[in-house]
Amino acid sequence: VSCRVTAEVAKPSGRHTDGHLFFNVELSPMASPAYEPGRPPPLAVELCRMLERSIREARALDLESLCIVSGEKVWSLRIDVHVLNHCGGLATCCSLAAIAALVHFRRPDVSVVGDEVTIHSAEDRDPVPLNVYFWPICVSVGFFPEDLFVVDPSWQEERVMLGQMTVAMNDYREICMMSSSGAVPLTAQKISHCVSMSLLKVEEMTEVLKRALALDAAKRSGDGSITAEVCVASDSILTTAVPMREVAVTDGQSSSAGWTCRTYSPSLRVRGMASKVGLGWML
Repeated sequence: VSCRVTAEVAKPSGRHTDGHLFFNVELSPMASPAYEPGRPPPLAVELCRMLERSIREARALDLESLCIVSGEKVWSLRIDVHVLNHCGGLATCCSLAAIAALVHFRRPDVSVVGDEVTIHSAEDRDPVPLNVYFWPICVSVGFFPEDLFVVDPSWQEERVMLGQMTVAMNDYREICMMSSSGAVPLTAQKISHCVSMSLLKVEEMTEVLKRALALDAAKRSGDGSITAEVCVASDSILTTAVPMREVAVTDGQSSSAGWTCRTYSPSLRVRGMASKVGLGWML
């Protein structure tokens, strides 16, 4: 999935000091041939609601820190999650991408003098990070016959499973959201077992996310900017050329009458790890 965060100034709704946080999950035909452009499928609506419950309603982000002028101007954040390939486990992928994008995002700094509000560019003042209290990560557990549990089932397993439970937790061992689907009766023992398995995966994925963000911060620690050399790694899918080399070409009549030209040899390599693009994250 690919996730992108954008910010704009808007009027508050509800509490006068709370900013806005909106989510959008898009499932296009690129993710799977089963989806069509236009109206979002039920799975996209379910994933969007899951992100709202686990991040916004669980108060993982401090919405009061998005206030510029109480009752007049606040920051409105929009998180767009685009599913590039539906291979299963979308709940985990979408939550990881959304949290990584929020932690990585920097909003412009704002100064208020009287009734005048000034939004400073990145050249004038350093952008301000968001106040994220904790990182809720969703883990899905699929239910199969004979009391078989599968963590993060693939799309093939999702088609034949009896039901599933999605648990959103953070590294403080707090449950932020729970949801279930299917016709499987859930006992207290099953729920406790799902929570225990989800906690192990959440702790593991939180450490992976921390290392990825620390690596990104180390790359930016020089002059505060990202160069093309950092954005496009040597093993990226965008790297399609190797250094120039001389090639001897003859006219086909005489081997001694030849000439040389400079050419590029394309070399396409696909990266197998998570890559970052701009202010969004791709997992």
